[in-house]
Amino acid sequence: MNNSIIRILAVTVGVLIGFGVTWGILFLTMEKQNIKPVRASHSNDISTNEVDIDKASTNSSWAIDPSVTPYRIADLDIPEALFDQEYAIATWVLALDEDQILDWLGQSTEADWDVSAMFRTEFQTALIQKLSQSSPEQALEFSIARIEPIRSALGSIVFLEWATYDLDGAIAFANTTTSLTELDRGWVIHGILRSQVGLPLEQQQEIARELGDETYALDVYFQETIDEKIDDPRKLWYEVVELAVPNDRHHLDTLKVIAFEWIDQAGIQILDEITASITDEDTLSTIIFGALNQYTDTKEQIEEAFEHSLNLSDDIFVKSLTLNSIVVKWARLDHEAVINRAETLPPSYFKQHMLRRGYSERARVEPKDTLENLDIVPLRLIEPIGLAAIRTLTEQSPTDAAIEVLKIDDEKLQETLATALVLQWKRVDLEATESWVLELPTDSLLQNSLVKLLPSLTDETNP
Repeated sequence: MNNSIIRILAVTVGVLIGFGVTWGILFLTMEKQNIKPVRASHSNDISTNEVDIDKASTNSSWAIDPSVTPYRIADLDIPEALFDQEYAIATWVLALDEDQILDWLGQSTEADWDVSAMFRTEFQTALIQKLSQSSPEQALEFSIARIEPIRSALGSIVFLEWATYDLDGAIAFANTTTSLTELDRGWVIHGILRSQVGLPLEQQQEIARELGDETYALDVYFQETIDEKIDDPRKLWYEVVELAVPNDRHHLDTLKVIAFEWIDQAGIQILDEITASITDEDTLSTIIFGALNQYTDTKEQIEEAFEHSLNLSDDIFVKSLTLNSIVVKWARLDHEAVINRAETLPPSYFKQHMLRRGYSERARVEPKDTLENLDIVPLRLIEPIGLAAIRTLTEQSPTDAAIEVLKIDDEKLQETLATALVLQWKRVDLEATESWVLELPTDSLLQNSLVKLLPSLTDETNP
C-alpha cells in the first residue's frame, strides 16, 4: 500500500509541485518588479488591485493587466500558451487575500467553468499553496472534498506547505484531526516529509514514526534520491542497496534508476561491480535484464551488451531471456552483424535461434535478395526464411514475388512459396492471381497444385 501511494503521489504531486516551482519563481520575479498586492473590494462587476508591473520585463508574448482582476473566474482572460497561463495564474493569485482565495476555490469547482482539467488543477494548486501559508486547515478542508487523485495530491501539498513553516503544528494536527482516515496516512506523511528535504534519513524516520508509520520514510527518502541529479551514482548505489528491502517494487525501481545512471557514466563494464553487491536473486535478475536491455542505443553498445550477456553465469536464470531480447534489438539494427556473430558460436539451440532472428530480419528488410540467395541460408531455416521473404515481397510487389518463385529450383520449396504467394495475393487481387496461375504450364505440378487454391478456377476445371 505504501509503495503505490508513494508512486502515485510522486507523479501527481510532482506535476503539481512542478507548477508550484514555476509559480514560486514568478512570485519572486514579480516581487522584484514591485508588485504590491492589496485587498480588492468585491463588487458585481470587477475588483481592482493596485498593482504595478512592468509588462515589458517579461518575455511572454501575452501580458495581462494585473490591475484588473474579475470577480468571477469565468471572466478571466486565459491565454493559450502554457507559460503564459502559469504567469497569469501566478499574477492573479498573488493579488488575492484569503477571502478571495476561498471564493475563487469555490468557483473553480463549478462545472460550467469551461477550462481544461489541467488548467483547473493548476489553478486550484496555486490557490491551495497560497492559502496553506495562512490558513492550512481551510486549505485542507477544500482539498479532501475533491476526488482522487487530486484529493490526496492537493492534501499532500497542504501538509508540505504547512510543515515547511510549522512542522510541529502540522504533525499535531495530523495526529489529532478526525477529518482524515487511516487511508490518508500515506499522503499526509508524504507531504510532511517532502517539506523536510535534506534531513538525514534517521530524522525523517523519526518524523514518520511520530506520524504512525516509519516505513514511509524510506520510500520518500528513496524518491528524493532519484528526483535530483545523481552526481555520484557509485556512492548512492551502495547507500541504497544496503537499505533496500527485497521484493519491494519501489525500492527496486530506485535501484534501477541509480544503476542505469552509473552505467551511463562508467560504461557497461561497471555492471559486474553492481551485481556483485546484490544479494537478493530477484533483484539481481531485474537489474541485469533492465541494465543490459537499456544499454542498446548504438551498434557499439548493443554489441557490448550482447557480449556481457553471453558471459553471464548460466546460474543467472534471466541470461537466456536477456540474450534473446538483445538479439531481437540487434537484428533490427544490424541483421548482418547478428548473422556473422552467430556463425562463430558453437552448435546450440541459441545459435539456431540467433541465426533465425538474423535471417528473418534480412527477409523483412531485403526480401528479394533473400529469395535470390536462399542457398546461403542454413538448411533447416530455408523454408521459414523463404516464406517470410515471399510474404514480405508479395505485400510490396506480387508480380516481383511471382518472378522470384519461378526461379526456385527445388520443386517442393517452390510449391510451398507459391502457395503462400497465391493465398496472400488473391486477397488483394483475385483476377491477377488467377491470370498468373493460368499462365503457368498446364501440365505442371505447380499449376495443378495452385488451381485448387482458387475456387473459380476449380469450378472451371472440375465442372
